[in-house]
Amino acid sequence: MMKCRSFISKSLLFVASIFWASCGEDDAQPVYGCNCVNDLVPESSESLESSASTPLEESSSVSPVSSSSTLADNHSSSSTQYRLASDTSVTCNSTTRMTECLGTICDYDPPIECHDEQLKLEFNQTEPLEKLDSIENRLEKCFEAIPLYGTGPCHCVGYQTIMEYTCSNGKVFPYAKDGLVYTKEEYEAKFPSSSSSEASSSSAVPSPLCQKTGFVNKNDVSDSCIKEKLDSLTATGETVSDSLKTCLQKSIDWSTGEYAKTQICDGDTTVNPRYQAKLDSIREEVDKAIKDCRAAEDSVDSTKVPADSTVTPIDTAATSQE
Repeated sequence: MMKCRSFISKSLLFVASIFWASCGEDDAQPVYGCNCVNDLVPESSESLESSASTPLEESSSVSPVSSSSTLADNHSSSSTQYRLASDTSVTCNSTTRMTECLGTICDYDPPIECHDEQLKLEFNQTEPLEKLDSIENRLEKCFEAIPLYGTGPCHCVGYQTIMEYTCSNGKVFPYAKDGLVYTKEEYEAKFPSSSSSEASSSSAVPSPLCQKTGFVNKNDVSDSCIKEKLDSLTATGETVSDSLKTCLQKSIDWSTGEYAKTQICDGDTTVNPRYQAKLDSIREEVDKAIKDCRAAEDSVDSTKVPADSTVTPIDTAATSQE
């Protein structure tokens, strides 16, 4: 009996040694049923007991918070930061809306339409007089009909934005204060001082309030100045040749654009000072062109031999007889 027990004990030790050997360092191909323990984990009976007494189902009973649910919570919290003043059960979310481009950068000089600049000058109610100069600069480069060429890429460098409040009832409201959203009428009724100050600042009228009108084409003005000068020469008895007219046409700087002839400031109508300065400059340009063209004509005439002139040939035979 003792020998039998000894044999059974040795057999169990042999099986156990094989079992523990399978849990060695090389666990690339683990034996099924092996429960290898990390050496860094304390092997006290207390830790083993606590780990053994923790059922596997407990870990599955606690559901982790996913990233999608976190984003959803953040979105919902941001969408409920405002409530409708007339019905606080309605939640609202602030949004921004881009209304217009404040400026562009282009790979070419974009064409300017004359009509747009005319409207800005003729119906001005907000811009001071010095700001109208920049509009007139653009007017002098405008096209009456936008050309088809030159449509290169342009990039907006800034937008005007407006804050809006979109609510869960599907409506959009323009005003909010202290977490509550209002219609325009509700806001002005509840906060009359702030709304009136905003209105007064937005409706500030420059002094003097000026408009520009009486638009004329730049080339028409140049033509008019040339005709005016040539008529004055003819009236004084001077000869105006076709070559002089042709020379003048080639000498003047012709370009697209317009001028505003009239300026109206606080109801007082005068000649637009900018137009008067341009008109004087064109007249000086015409005078100089006439002078240069006549000098060129005189230079050509001095080198010409009259067509009816004859040269008497020398009689060499008579000279030799003498």
